[in-house]
Amino acid sequence: MTIPPIGEPLQSWDKLCKLYGENGDLWDGWLFRGQLSRKKTEENEKEEGPSLKTSLERAMERFGFPFKEARTLEYRLLRDFMRRCHLVTAQVPPNENKMEWLALLRHYGGPARLQDWTYSFWLALHFALERAKDDRDICEVWALDARWMVEQVKEKNSNLKNAIKEHGSNSPEESKALFEMKRTPGVWIMSPFRLNDRLAVQQGAFVLPLDVTKSLMKNFEAIAPKPTLDLHLRVYTITLSTDSLKQCFRELHQMNISRSTVYPGLEGLALFEENAVGMPHLFGGIEGDVATGPF
Repeated sequence: MTIPPIGEPLQSWDKLCKLYGENGDLWDGWLFRGQLSRKKTEENEKEEGPSLKTSLERAMERFGFPFKEARTLEYRLLRDFMRRCHLVTAQVPPNENKMEWLALLRHYGGPARLQDWTYSFWLALHFALERAKDDRDICEVWALDARWMVEQVKEKNSNLKNAIKEHGSNSPEESKALFEMKRTPGVWIMSPFRLNDRLAVQQGAFVLPLDVTKSLMKNFEAIAPKPTLDLHLRVYTITLSTDSLKQCFRELHQMNISRSTVYPGLEGLALFEENAVGMPHLFGGIEGDVATGPF
C-alpha cells in the first residue's frame, strides 16, 4: 500500500511555511517523520509512491528474508543484543521490558520494528532535508494523527487497553501486551520510560507495527479503510533547488534546529559542519590567511 502525496511537491521555504500555517493548529498531538525518499531520474518516470519501512524491513530485504521469518529474526537479534550490551555500557533497561530494549537497539542504529517519529513538524523537515542535494532528491514529511491511531488500536485490543489502564504507558506490562499481539495487525505509538538524549531533544516517539510478520504499511492498512486512513496518515513531498535548500538550512538554524542540536555531542557537532557549508553567513567577519590558516 502507498499513500498518495497531498498536492504538488513543495519547492520553497515560503510554501513550507504556508503549509504549516494552514495546518499547525490542526496538527496538535500529531507525529511527523521526515525522510529522503528517492531520486528522480529520466529513466524512471513511473516512480514508486511514498512508503514507510522500518529498519528491520530494510535489513530483511537486504538479505532476502521473507516476512514470515520476521518474528524469529527479531527474537534472535534482540536476544543477542541483550547478551552483549553489558560489555559496552552499564546503562541497560530491565530485562522484562523488551520494547525498551528495542528502543535502545534502534537508538544506536540497529534493525528494529520501531520507526523514529517526532512531535515537531520542523524537526521532521530537518530530517527530510539533511542529506538532500538538489531538486532531483524527493524528500517527504509524513503526518500521523497519533491520538486517533492509538484509540483505534485500544478499542480493538482489550488486553493492551487494560494493561495501560492498570499500569500506565511505558510500563513492562504494556511491553508484554504488545509482544503478545502476534497476529493482530495494527500500529502503536510508544516511547521508552528512560528517554535517551536524542529522543528527548528530538521530541521523539516510536511507531511500531503490531504484527511484525507484515510490513509497516500493511499494519497501517489494517487500522481503517483507505479513505478513512488517508485523513489520518498524510505525506507531503518536497523538491528543492540548491538555493532553496540553503535557505531552508538557514531558517531552520535560526530555529535552533541543526545537526549539532538534534544529535547531541561530538558526532552532531562534526556532522553539522557539512551543512554549514551551505550557510556562509555563519562565517561572516572571520578573517585569516588561507595559506596558513586563521590561527
